[in-house]
Amino acid sequence: MTIDITLPHYGDTKYLKLAIDSILSQKYQNWRLIVVDDGGGDETKGLIDKIKKQTKNEVKYVKNEKNLGFARNFQKCLDSVKNDWFVVMGNDDIMLPNFLEQFAEIKNKDFDLYQPTVRTIDSAGRVSNSMTDRIKKMLSPRKAGIYQGEKLASSLMVGNWLYFPSIIWHTETARKYNFDSKFGDLVDMGMELDIILGGGKLFWNKSDVSFYYRRHAASASSLNAKNGKHQQDEKVFYDWAIDRFKQQGWRKAERNARMQITSRVKKLIDRF
Repeated sequence: MTIDITLPHYGDTKYLKLAIDSILSQKYQNWRLIVVDDGGGDETKGLIDKIKKQTKNEVKYVKNEKNLGFARNFQKCLDSVKNDWFVVMGNDDIMLPNFLEQFAEIKNKDFDLYQPTVRTIDSAGRVSNSMTDRIKKMLSPRKAGIYQGEKLASSLMVGNWLYFPSIIWHTETARKYNFDSKFGDLVDMGMELDIILGGGKLFWNKSDVSFYYRRHAASASSLNAKNGKHQQDEKVFYDWAIDRFKQQGWRKAERNARMQITSRVKKLIDRF
């Protein structure tokens, strides 16, 4: 089984090299890497050319003719996938050596989304424990296993405890829905929810930590939270989610989407 690792890239290569080095260090080596460059310079291509010499695995570099923005670039990543499972990894995140191995060892992959155990790191690579991450941990299920339906949707509407760059997606399922750019910052939640509403299953793996998600002030999500774009995207997403839950008859999920508890708490915390 070959796993496609797509890596949408923006800006400089400060963290990109660390991200790719973590892919090269995987214990499970049946992977294919596709870097989709949406704003890097000549330095990015030079880095990828060097990486190609370090591995026998397929490494593909795609340079967008014009900037697509990260939501449309995610879709371009999905369009580039050739295998049954794929990742859309952040260009500043780190796969621990056991990341792909943990997934590959699951014999019965009767699910559509795979969420491993994640820890957060800061700009210097130090493990951190922000309020956001403490809330995510508190909201995530206590037991590993398969989750689906309204129970899963309701849980995510209280607070999204998933970490998008660490999710391994089933390609066939993802292509039924695709990444919808109307959700902006919440484009990942849009497709996650589409999959769940369509009967999809999530496998939650609570074994050893296998992925580091980087939070830092220069990330796209942090910048969009400051300039107000994230709040606009939240309104679009939650209005859509409420309508979908109403159509589905998922009253608890609809109620949680209307309340937006963790979003309100986070806004309150950010004031102080």
